[in-house]
Amino acid sequence: MTTLNSTPRADGFHMPAEWALQTQVWMVWPERPDNWRLGGKPGTVDVLAKTDWSASFPLGSVAYDGRVPVTAMIDVAAAPGASGTPPVATLFLNDYLIGAMQLTADGKKERIEARIPQYALAAQNTLRVSFQRQPVSNQCLETPQAFPISVLPTSHVVLDKITPDENFSGMAARFATDTQIMVPKAYLERPASSLPQVIRVASASGVSPLRAQLSVSDDASVAVTPAKAFLAFELPVKDGAESVKASNDGHLLINHKEQTLLDLKSLNHLASLQVIDAGGQHGMVYRTLGGQAPVFERPLLLERGNATLLADNGPIATFDAKDPTGSQMIEDEQSTGLDAWRKPSLLWLIPAGIVLFLILLLAGRSARRNRS
Repeated sequence: MTTLNSTPRADGFHMPAEWALQTQVWMVWPERPDNWRLGGKPGTVDVLAKTDWSASFPLGSVAYDGRVPVTAMIDVAAAPGASGTPPVATLFLNDYLIGAMQLTADGKKERIEARIPQYALAAQNTLRVSFQRQPVSNQCLETPQAFPISVLPTSHVVLDKITPDENFSGMAARFATDTQIMVPKAYLERPASSLPQVIRVASASGVSPLRAQLSVSDDASVAVTPAKAFLAFELPVKDGAESVKASNDGHLLINHKEQTLLDLKSLNHLASLQVIDAGGQHGMVYRTLGGQAPVFERPLLLERGNATLLADNGPIATFDAKDPTGSQMIEDEQSTGLDAWRKPSLLWLIPAGIVLFLILLLAGRSARRNRS
């Protein structure tokens, strides 16, 4: 990244704005720590039928101090079109639909507010707004015209402190504060082959080079003990329970308790990347599985899960070894507390029954008074 202003950057401090070379968007950090303005360039687009606007951001760039995105606030203004049907704005995060609204289209600011579920977050995120208008029939022989819709610069993402999950997106949030990168000494002896691997994996995992500490292990057979959130390459980790293992006969076993989720025979040009817990520290372990390590041809993109198999062209299988059926994710996403009461459900029968009982009680007292 190149940064605006000439003030030196302190540890954990962002400049007012940065231009991200990889994603080609402005990254803007305001003074308020609980809000983060979107990096996509605000502006106006002419919409005839459908047009998309998007902003990309690494989770590590916003998840400082334990805060992660919880709500998206998208401010738009739309001009009325020739059709009587109002335009529709649909909000996606990493291709998950998180919100939608039918716009009034009177030229005034309208806000689309959408909750961001944790399962939609990734180390690298893309927030996309899709605008759709109903095309007008050309039976009157009029030339179809596009009408403008603007994404306003007040659009932002609300951040809040939550406990990160034990998956790739949760690790990206942890890596935003401090990271220990651990490599064997052999990596320094062959930097031409090892350095591209470290860069690709660290970038995909959300590791910030400004907040990372490199640790070199002289003996690759001795288990290392991490002191903070860590990313280990080809090293055994003390008290680290790995769900992805290669057997002596060359089979790859990914176990969930007594179950074997995947069994592969050919492990050449394959590597594993998984989230583990070691001695109270959360981290990730990268390990070559076959005789040759994969040579990554493009940047890696980690999906939802806590373990992935990597080949030359990127991830070939990503899954959650602790929750393979997704039942825990469904339970975590169920509304609790006040959120459960806001949604229509049988819970409303409880206060309705209480109100009905009070009404009957008051009616009975009134009837007794009238008789007396």
